[in-house]
Amino acid sequence: MNRETKLNLVFALVFLGLGGLGFITLSSFKKPVSKISSADIRPVLRTMPAKIVDHQIQIKAFGTLRPMDRFIIKSEVTGSIRAMHQNLEAGGVILEGEVLFEVDPTPFEIQLSRSRANLEKAQATLQQRKVELQSLTQSYNTEKESLRIISDEEIRYRDMLKQGTVSRQEYDARLNQKQRQEVTYQNALNRYLTQPALIAQAQADLMNAKASLNQSEYDLSKTRVISPLSGKILRKSIFKNQYVSPGTDLGELVGLERLELEVPLPSHELKFLFPDGPEFLGMPESSPVNLPIHSLGLAIITPLTPSGNKPLPASIKRVSPVLDPQKKTLSFFLEIHNSLSGAGAAGILLPGTFCEITIPGQTLKAVVKIPRLSIREPQVQLVEDGLVRWREFIPLRDEGSFIVGQLSLSDTSEFVLNATEVFKDGTAVRTVKEEKRL
Repeated sequence: MNRETKLNLVFALVFLGLGGLGFITLSSFKKPVSKISSADIRPVLRTMPAKIVDHQIQIKAFGTLRPMDRFIIKSEVTGSIRAMHQNLEAGGVILEGEVLFEVDPTPFEIQLSRSRANLEKAQATLQQRKVELQSLTQSYNTEKESLRIISDEEIRYRDMLKQGTVSRQEYDARLNQKQRQEVTYQNALNRYLTQPALIAQAQADLMNAKASLNQSEYDLSKTRVISPLSGKILRKSIFKNQYVSPGTDLGELVGLERLELEVPLPSHELKFLFPDGPEFLGMPESSPVNLPIHSLGLAIITPLTPSGNKPLPASIKRVSPVLDPQKKTLSFFLEIHNSLSGAGAAGILLPGTFCEITIPGQTLKAVVKIPRLSIREPQVQLVEDGLVRWREFIPLRDEGSFIVGQLSLSDTSEFVLNATEVFKDGTAVRTVKEEKRL
């Protein structure tokens, strides 16, 4: 072996040694390979906490507002329409105390002047009759006294004629004087006795004149038809210069300040309003209903309109006297008040508005609000300590997305919200909680 070959062999051995040393060094920095763990294959369920709570019943219903007050627009006098309210059109808003329309008052003003003149005439006639009575009374008393004196004189002359102290002619003169005075007295008496009747007639004429004046004033006042309420014109058939008569239907005004809602509630809901009341389910259809509606709080009315749905309070004023025999319902009547001003009907509730009504009921103690997704009648699907549990419950009231009922729970109970998945009791699962509010 020559020298060059030996050198190549040495270099090859050196490189091999360095490569081995590098491999050993790098291997010392690698982590030891561990055994592969098995994957968690437990199903994942969506859940929410299950709690025992006190729950106040809110009874929901729907209804349409209707006016409590209506006014048929009519004229009480005959005549032609001289003026009309600018809003006297279908849909126009009229405030209480405003003039709806006016009939031409000219004929009624003339009649009023005549009535006043007749009253003054009647007053003057009565005064005249009273003065005449005083004069006739005095005349009657005078003629009566004169007749007494002349009668005494005639008696004296008669005695003297018997005694022969006066002649027949003298006695006859006294007798004729007495007879004339008797006629004069009788006339005075007749006039005196007639005068009270004339006074009574004058008094009656005066009363009639006063009544005529009152009627004329009343008729004149009725030429202006005043709105008795604030409301909205539902319909109208009246025009300027139209000739109208008393009682003619000229339109209709519906009130806006007092509105009413009729809410028919099923009889089985009544026990949630009046827990201490009678057993409604067994109530005869014709039995009168006397419920303590004063114990109920204010209902809430929410108008379902595109312009807004601001809730408003409403008071429960009355209930229907009997259960509806066909529908098995009892109607509650709610009243709501609008406040109208010069702004008209802007921003207020109007008749015909469809509303949602919420009536507060009793509070159910120690109940559970069970999501409908968790229910498989007659049981509820729960998760407790990582295991599926099925438990029976007692339903009390269906409130749409959940059922209010009685259910036994543990500290770790959760409702399962997987509507399409059903697991056997005792199945091990994992959970993802959702904080839903029922």
